[in-house]
Amino acid sequence: MADPVTTRGGDTVYACGAAFDGIRGHYLGRVDPELVAVIGPGRGIRNDLGEGGVELVTLDRRATRIARDSGGLVASTAVSADGSRLATIEAGLGTGAEPAVVVRDARSLARIQRVALPRSRPGLVSAVIGFMREGRVVVGTADAAGMRIASIATIGANGLERVAVPSSLGRLRVAGFSADGTVAALALQDRRVALIAIPSGALLATSAAPRRGYRPDESARTAVAVAPRGARVAVRSDSMLLLYERDGSTLSLAYAQPDPEGPDASMVFDARGERLFLGGGELTALGRAALRDQASALPQAARVSAPRGFSPGRFAGGSVTFPSQPGTEWAREPGLVAAYIHAGEPYADLKVVVTDSQELALYRELERWGAAVMERYEPYTPLDTPSDRRHAAFRAFRDPRGRRAVEVHVRSDGCDPEDRWFRVTEDGKALVHVTLSTPVGARRATINAWRQTVFE
Repeated sequence: MADPVTTRGGDTVYACGAAFDGIRGHYLGRVDPELVAVIGPGRGIRNDLGEGGVELVTLDRRATRIARDSGGLVASTAVSADGSRLATIEAGLGTGAEPAVVVRDARSLARIQRVALPRSRPGLVSAVIGFMREGRVVVGTADAAGMRIASIATIGANGLERVAVPSSLGRLRVAGFSADGTVAALALQDRRVALIAIPSGALLATSAAPRRGYRPDESARTAVAVAPRGARVAVRSDSMLLLYERDGSTLSLAYAQPDPEGPDASMVFDARGERLFLGGGELTALGRAALRDQASALPQAARVSAPRGFSPGRFAGGSVTFPSQPGTEWAREPGLVAAYIHAGEPYADLKVVVTDSQELALYRELERWGAAVMERYEPYTPLDTPSDRRHAAFRAFRDPRGRRAVEVHVRSDGCDPEDRWFRVTEDGKALVHVTLSTPVGARRATINAWRQTVFE
């Protein structure tokens, strides 16, 4: 599940196969990774990637099926304010190449309405969907290539009813709707951002004019999210994360940084518009302080000593390069603060990532906290039984400074099997993740010396 979804009140966020407190940001546990919507207490909607269509399932890790309806692959999902109806945009499989809006009873998945959308390339449906306050469905329809939004429309008894978007806005790239469907945020082709009222299309606010000479990347995916009442708009475009705040009819840029999750992920605001959840390989939660202030002191635990022969990476935008090994480039993952490689024999790498310790604040007891940390950040390493924990060398402990810490040793198979030593240390408001990866079969004395330098 790449795109985060929330309960209707926004009090819980689900992303990357995990549940989070949408207000405090606490990690709550694992859920099914294909969850695309939440319709009520203990009930969710799952995208059936194998056969197409949707499933009504229990809202837990087991995702027990309650009902199913056939259809296409789900590209976008919305739930009505009262939780009674589910609207999806689907394409491929059961709907053929033609994308369509399908409205279902959320409690039984019985179909209520199906409306065809303009044809676009299968697999590239960029259309988005929402519900208006009175219950009408609102959609942003995709162009023929499926790479940008062509128009905004509501769905009535007779099908699509186009919203008159002001012509002064020019071409659209992507849209997002507020939770009540009354406001649409538009990312424009010239890189401006605008807010319009739904269904009137009246222009509410715009950002400043774009810089001269800007050439948008036509192939890059753009995503947009809008906070309640249009108070804030977030845009992910051209490898950047941008946050705008509304002041009357103006949207002012309040925050900008290289996108920590890359172009293939969505995002959602919490119910108060104070936290922005970014989906992707990992869920990243940006609180109001983080959205306003990018500068923060590096936690002491993140000041790791690299072993002799390890060369540091150079950070540039959304990537990390290594001058000691030209051609080696990493994507800059969320929270990455340091990266090193050992280009000689054996090849190895070391990375340091900092995340928010608030995520795991619910867990007080040391052993349970350690298990929750690994469940959150190492979900594919089984730790359910004493045997599992011994096999992974699981250890929860307090370091010499009294800080909580947990570590595991994971051996991965495949074409390039590797040993990975992973430690997480709680340092005030930060969780510091340190990972040392080495090839299987490397000289033990060398690896032990490296581990001592890094972890001791």
